[in-house]
Amino acid sequence: NDSYHLVEKDDSTMLWFGEVKFHESYQLALRSVFNNIEKAISDNYFKNNLLALTPKRRNLETGSQVINQLILELRRNPQISIAEMVEKHRLQLVYPIFILCNYDINYDTTISSMINHIKEKYSGKNLNIGIDYNLFFILLPVSNVVQIKSQVLQWIKSKQSLSLL
Repeated sequence: NDSYHLVEKDDSTMLWFGEVKFHESYQLALRSVFNNIEKAISDNYFKNNLLALTPKRRNLETGSQVINQLILELRRNPQISIAEMVEKHRLQLVYPIFILCNYDINYDTTISSMINHIKEKYSGKNLNIGIDYNLFFILLPVSNVVQIKSQVLQWIKSKQSLSLL
């Protein structure tokens, strides 16, 4: 997974735990997401990936007592399951899926095609996840996804600040 965010709003705490897919074809990107989503929201994947953040605790501290308590509990009990955390802290799990792909004819047509593809191919798909979750799609058709992915990987490798300007 590519992103982890704990967000507190009003009386609700949300765990945003998601991924980014760079593919020339949105169909391949979506197939990749849905072929692996059950594993990505599983306890094992959660433990192995979210725990990687806990050594950077100083960067995670916020003014939120709820979020600080969650981080502290995760550090004290790294074997806690995502289902336990969701239930105990009444977390809402949001799974953002950021799809970058090449556009077909133009931007608007590709967005419409992507939405229709999700509805037709994946809407109502019975996922065996075991906890309540919301999928949140971020769709971005671009002219050359390979070039963008290459640039992002180069930035990461060189530890440069990310900027498209």
